[in-house]
Amino acid sequence: MIRNLELLDYEAAKRLVYQVHALHYKNRPDIYEEGNPLPWEYYADIINDKDALNIAYEEDNQIIGLLMATKKISNSIPTIKKRTTYFIEDIVVDDHYQKKGHREKTLQLSIR
Repeated sequence: MIRNLELLDYEAAKRLVYQVHALHYKNRPDIYEEGNPLPWEYYADIINDKDALNIAYEEDNQIIGLLMATKKISNSIPTIKKRTTYFIEDIVVDDHYQKKGHREKTLQLSIR
């Protein structure tokens, strides 16, 4: 099931984002630092942003994936038409549920 992320989903979201961060930190310690990759204040700001796209993917009443994206309006270059896009901040599927098509399904449903 796909649904909007809520403030009450913070612990599940933090667990998933940490999985991605651990991978990044392990492979690029020159860029990433140890720590909480999803501070409460940052999460709350994104969830409360009415223009953001925040999706939870649930299976067996558990959040197994998420997509968090922020809205961007490009109009700073005069020769490019003004348009709205979304910048994906995080897209992740729990390690235990990978290789089963959940990430693709989450991405495709979020586009709709």
